[in-house]
Amino acid sequence: MNSENVEQLAPVYFSSNLLPQSFSDTSVTQQLLFKNMMAKPLQHQELITGNSGCVAVVGQDNEQQPLQFNLAYRAENDSWLIDQVHVVFLEQFTELKPITNCAELFPG
Repeated sequence: MNSENVEQLAPVYFSSNLLPQSFSDTSVTQQLLFKNMMAKPLQHQELITGNSGCVAVVGQDNEQQPLQFNLAYRAENDSWLIDQVHVVFLEQFTELKPITNCAELFPG
């Protein structure tokens, strides 16, 4: 998925909670392309509970700075769709702990 096909492909990957009403705002489409921020994934932890789950991925950007993606997803129409995204810019790399509750990955 890239800026040219994000409007067409976003419904394949994201739940309706994350889809914008209009794709004309480039800041919105860039948020859906958050994956471009991570150049190298290093580790991950995942938890699946019934029809929902979450994954935390720690990696580095193009400048070797650490960051973490926290994604919540849910089963919808026979597909797993991303339902929440939280990107965290880290001061240093941290070892991911096993996830015991998906809510712990998302602030407030």
